[in-house]
Amino acid sequence: MLRPAHITNFVRLAATRYGHDEATLFEDPLSGLRHLHLATADVNAVVALALPTPTTGLPGLPHVIEHLAGSGSRNFPGPRLFPSLMSRLKTTFLNAYTGPDHTAFVAASTSPSSFDVLAEALMDGVFAPTMAAPDFDSEAVRVDRSGRPGGVVWQEAVDGLSNPAGIAARAVTAAVYGPSSWRLLQGQGEDPRELLTLTVEDARRYHAEYYHPLCAWLVTVGDVPPDRVHRIARRVLGHRSPHAPDLSSTHHPTIELAPAGAPLTVVPGGPGGRDGDVIVAVPIAAAAHPLAAVHAEVLADVLTGAGGPVWSALRARGLRAGVGTGAYTHLPHTVLSISAALDGTAGTGEVEELVLDAMRRPLPLDLVRAAARRRLLRARDRGNRSLPPRPWGVRTVMDLVNGLVHGADPFEQLARVQHLRAVADAPDSAAETLSAALAAHGTRLAKIDRSGPTARQRFDRDLPALLGARTHPPAPDPATGSMEAAPVGQPAGRHAWGAGTAAAGGRPELRADLHVAARRPEPPIRRIRDGLDAWVSELLGHGVMYAHLELATGYLSPELLCLAGAHAQSLGLGAWPPMSAEMVSDSDHVDLEQVRTRLQITAYCLDEDAEELLGHVARIWQAPARAREAWPERLKQALRTRLANPPGAAVRLLRSAVAAELTGTGAVRDATSGWGARRTAAELLADPARLTVAIDGLADVLASLRGALVITAGKEAGVPDLAPLSGLLAADQGEQPEAGAPAVPAARSGIAAGGPEGAVMPRLIVLEAEEGTSAVVAGYRGVAVADPAAPAFAVVAQVLQERLYGRLRVAGSAHGAKVTWQPRDGVLSVIAMGASQIPSVLDLITESIEELAVRGPDEAELRAARSAAVATLDPLHSVHTLAADVLRERRQGRTGHGWTTRTALEQVSAHDVTELARTHLSEERQVAGVTGAARYLDEAQTGTRTPLVHLGRADDR
Repeated sequence: MLRPAHITNFVRLAATRYGHDEATLFEDPLSGLRHLHLATADVNAVVALALPTPTTGLPGLPHVIEHLAGSGSRNFPGPRLFPSLMSRLKTTFLNAYTGPDHTAFVAASTSPSSFDVLAEALMDGVFAPTMAAPDFDSEAVRVDRSGRPGGVVWQEAVDGLSNPAGIAARAVTAAVYGPSSWRLLQGQGEDPRELLTLTVEDARRYHAEYYHPLCAWLVTVGDVPPDRVHRIARRVLGHRSPHAPDLSSTHHPTIELAPAGAPLTVVPGGPGGRDGDVIVAVPIAAAAHPLAAVHAEVLADVLTGAGGPVWSALRARGLRAGVGTGAYTHLPHTVLSISAALDGTAGTGEVEELVLDAMRRPLPLDLVRAAARRRLLRARDRGNRSLPPRPWGVRTVMDLVNGLVHGADPFEQLARVQHLRAVADAPDSAAETLSAALAAHGTRLAKIDRSGPTARQRFDRDLPALLGARTHPPAPDPATGSMEAAPVGQPAGRHAWGAGTAAAGGRPELRADLHVAARRPEPPIRRIRDGLDAWVSELLGHGVMYAHLELATGYLSPELLCLAGAHAQSLGLGAWPPMSAEMVSDSDHVDLEQVRTRLQITAYCLDEDAEELLGHVARIWQAPARAREAWPERLKQALRTRLANPPGAAVRLLRSAVAAELTGTGAVRDATSGWGARRTAAELLADPARLTVAIDGLADVLASLRGALVITAGKEAGVPDLAPLSGLLAADQGEQPEAGAPAVPAARSGIAAGGPEGAVMPRLIVLEAEEGTSAVVAGYRGVAVADPAAPAFAVVAQVLQERLYGRLRVAGSAHGAKVTWQPRDGVLSVIAMGASQIPSVLDLITESIEELAVRGPDEAELRAARSAAVATLDPLHSVHTLAADVLRERRQGRTGHGWTTRTALEQVSAHDVTELARTHLSEERQVAGVTGAARYLDEAQTGTRTPLVHLGRADDR
């Protein structure tokens, strides 16, 4: 019920503590908006909004509105709101996603002023989007004058037809809910054909009915006062009409499970070549159940992990678990799913019985306890490591969303650590949950049919006949610029609002945000023991300890780089405590042809397991010496894994191949983990004698390595015994500068070698990927992070990002442009995903850079680009490597770059930007790459006059 309008303060309803954190539940009496705030010491503050968005006969409409909410709103009326926020603020995360029956919007920042703007823009975009027709044509779906369909949501749906994980999710959902309820879970819009019937009027009507504060959850996490968030919310919601939404079952229908024993659900899949996949799905409990997600995740780990009942049963039959195996926690019910790839000898019914029989066996309680402890460690890990890729606060919010929109107790949802601890202490509780679910709900069966054409091939075949279903006229020709027009009722021009210009009526000001420390914070570091290169940094207090080991490798040949990368990749597989390793290459100071390479190993554990941590690292490291016969086989398997690229790897491999042509650092990184490593792996596996020699060489290198250890933990954790690693640690060298890095062979192109601009060099790299998303990568040789021009180069990248984003969307790139300057290899990359018109995209990139070399940024553009460059020069630091980074830079004689982030960015001028564009980004200095299906690549090759290099196919084995 809505209260009188004069009551505007949020009311505190309840609160509870979780260790050092405190959760509080608030409600706005006027609008009904609920706010769940988790107060932590994390400076990376997160804000999110989540709403139930059921499908009401128009599949894909919630997904369309998700995109329109990020395309301009009442207080932020310019087009492309979300990209503009990324290019103006210090944003560590900004994204939105549409689930089967709910939608969430999430943003994060380490800057208080950026957080405030992000919070207001998120709320205003969700509750008061402009939803202009031009934005609908650009973001949702359109048919241009040539009859070619486009739009971001359209392209995402088309790409999803060949995404194995998406195909498996569709099969699970269809089997668990049956045809009638499954149609109510189409928020994402999985069938591109159905999107052709949507109109902007449909979107406006749906938004008015479902996007009401009374239905929404506002969630914040971090070191941010809730009162500040409430003031922002009241400012946004003060203009909102207080009408009550329709909460009846007609508008929010109940989703029912399909009856047990329902017929087999068959979903067309791709690519072909196998008999298909069988999926056995078990509904565990409703999503609101406090333990459903935790138990399902632990059960999936136990059943299908090495030694688990299902893993063992499938392996004995010659089968293996496939894509679609795991816990599905984004549905109205939490579902445990087991997928098995058929081999031609096992039938669907046999696989179902095999899996069911394994599920009914007593669960090994030691495996349950171990799985719960692994999940507990992940839940406590706040180190901002690159894996998992999302910061802790963002992961916390994402874990909350589905339960909240389905009626879960918010405090129970936040008690994930406590629930996992309970499972670890009483592992039989997970076994009881599985038994109860099988008894109450039974199983549902689905099959992914791979006997005919792939889903993407069928769609391409049927598309011409489907275009007549469009219900309104084709969109105007993009060449007229109509796609760039401001929303209805707003001033015309490239931007309806500019950075640094406050709008009338108290509208928020999107100005450059240079709220950063003068330098990266340097954590306290102290020696652990005299005589050993071992250090401790006491930073955390969340029950997790990190051990970070760095071993400088010096110069390695391409063969050894490939093997070292594969060895690092295999080090942590299946290890407990968890461990990750990677070969890292950085340009030295200002010279991109001087490269430092090192092997980084990180292991982490719960504080209670600290005494096991270093012994574990030592055992893993000594595996080559202990198992001289088994180790080569493990390396060979790692090389084979490298050849089996996962879906979506083509763009990463292409970017790596482009960088290898431009800088020495790029060449080393490519030889370690990119396309060059893939090629070397294939050559080594084809020549056993050469491989044996290379493995012996790597063993000698590893045996000679000595390095530094840095422990990061809370003060209460203590320091573990160093004895297990004493033979691997170097003699204590304090903080004295180390010797200079050796030179490495230059990259393959004339540009990288410093040759004349007209040097003969490959200009277009072609990588075929039949089922992948088409993409264009344009690369340019930039500068190293310590170069005095680095701040200006970071600004150049952000100016290009802002200018190219909308232009490339119009030209057929579904996701616009992602312009990044990578400080490690010095390469500036322009990546256009979903580029269906490759020659036009390449031309637009070149034209935009030529324009930048002549017409520099105006003052508003420059301020915005300075702000966005902060995230490049002052990123969110990984806690476990922070102390090691500081120690390494001291030893390399680089205690600072000679400039501070704030000062350097403030000094970047428009002339600096145009000069760098002219000297570093000319077409003669470009290496471009294209990837996608053959039909797109043929068009690209006939539309260019530059020399071509064909890498082959990304999915070749």
